Amino acid sequence: MTTIKKNRNLSPTLNDVFFGNNWMDQFFDHASPEMNHFKPDANILEKETHFLITMALPGLTKKDIKLDLIENKLSVSGEYQKEEHQEGDRFVSREIRSGSFHREFKLGNHIDTEMIDATFKDGLLHITLPKSAKASPKTISIK
Repeated sequence: MTTIKKNRNLSPTLNDVFFGNNWMDQFFDHASPEMNHFKPDANILEKETHFLITMALPGLTKKDIKLDLIENKLSVSGEYQKEEHQEGDRFVSREIRSGSFHREFKLGNHIDTEMIDATFKDGLLHITLPKSAKASPKTISIK
């Protein structure tokens, strides 16, 4: 049995440099395609009186973010603008996302939807979801 090993050396050879084999294009052709829609990361923390959703949205302003509450679903959406570049420029690496984003959180009846509050600072969106009085634990006396 013969084992065949592929040459994974991506370093340019003298032949590449002088005769125009574009090894960098071949390397970066395998990079992931630009994402046009994605879900930003979020943490959900439960406290005694409320839930706190924190979303990482670096590079945006509060004007770029839209919050909607429809049928007990909290929707967070917006869009990152593409980075401007001149004609003829070519990205060697592109990791900063651009495009629209959307997250949806289904809220139960235990949230006081009239008291939801949101703040945005330093790229973090904080959404406070107060628990309703209905959700408060109580002791039931036995008769």
